[in-house]
Amino acid sequence: METLIDATRQFGTLLCHEEFKRSADTTLVLLGLDVDVACGLTGEVRLSRRQTPTPRSRHKDGIDVFADGEVAGRVVFDYFSAKPGVYRRMRGEVPVQ
Repeated sequence: METLIDATRQFGTLLCHEEFKRSADTTLVLLGLDVDVACGLTGEVRLSRRQTPTPRSRHKDGIDVFADGEVAGRVVFDYFSAKPGVYRRMRGEVPVQ
């Protein structure tokens, strides 16, 4: 399950940078995670995402999981995409003015 969740996280990150044109230095801050996937998947596992509008900085998006062509569940991420300066302020590295 850990490998599947990490694969969906990486797939989602790729989508943010490639499809939504977020710059490479954008940090995705995970706010929540909802996993509804059958355990013990065997065979070929594929990930798919439904088309959604370009997200704002805070976004909730899910990735469908298929095993051998059948729906096996969904992983939903709630995240905030932060530009470098915003991320540094969030971490307290730069004072908020």
